[in-house]
Amino acid sequence: MTPTTFDFVGQAHNDGLDYVFDNTFSKNPNSKFKDIKDASVKYVFEVNDNTKASKDDRNQFETTAFKDLIRKATKAKSLDLTENNINKTITKNQADFNRRLNNELTNTKNTYEVIVANITELEKSAIKEFGEDEIIYALCLSSVAKHSIEYWNTAKGEKWFKHFNKPFKPIGSTNSNNLAANRASIDWHNVAVADVLGFGAGFPSGVTVGMVAGVLTAGVATGGAAAGIGAVLGGLVGGSATGLAGAVTASAATLAAEVVVSWFS
Repeated sequence: MTPTTFDFVGQAHNDGLDYVFDNTFSKNPNSKFKDIKDASVKYVFEVNDNTKASKDDRNQFETTAFKDLIRKATKAKSLDLTENNINKTITKNQADFNRRLNNELTNTKNTYEVIVANITELEKSAIKEFGEDEIIYALCLSSVAKHSIEYWNTAKGEKWFKHFNKPFKPIGSTNSNNLAANRASIDWHNVAVADVLGFGAGFPSGVTVGMVAGVLTAGVATGGAAAGIGAVLGGLVGGSATGLAGAVTASAATLAAEVVVSWFS
């Protein structure tokens, strides 16, 4: 297991954001929360190869509880899942990892490349120190974080800013350190935090290495569709698809919420 083992989770998150953008705001500048949510769910359950076989209940995204989750994520200033009343089942190690991840994500002085490198070092330490019932959650969470921070600080994310006629100021660039005070800009820190909270709320914190390895081995032995770790996590481990849909929805909703009036109507 390495910091790149679960890269497919973050990559799927970024692909999901592209799908949402292409199917909402690029077609209808007045898209609302429901439009983003519907596009996110469609991507996860119908488009993404790793999650479209999931048995997760997609009807949960129609509930008031899910909308409330996204409200919490869009307003959150940190990755403290317990503090935000989003996930109280994580272990002490996982909570500590989240706090350290939060410190990196919200550091306005580093470039995104430095932030990603620092998160990778956190992952290496976690691989050595965490138990098998803790590490997968941590690495999947940080995969979303790394890819999110890259997305919103490169050309991928720039198209959203241009669409909303907002200045694109990657982290670490001139005058980017006081975005919260500059109402002409979008505070991408909030977007990255919402990404990870949305994922962490749905993805099961107790997924073990043994659970994934067992299904993976069975798939390899039978030559079945489960012979890839992405398919194992996305389609067979309950909650994986839910977490991804939550992350994509929270990410897009948070960015748009800063410029769209009556966003949750």
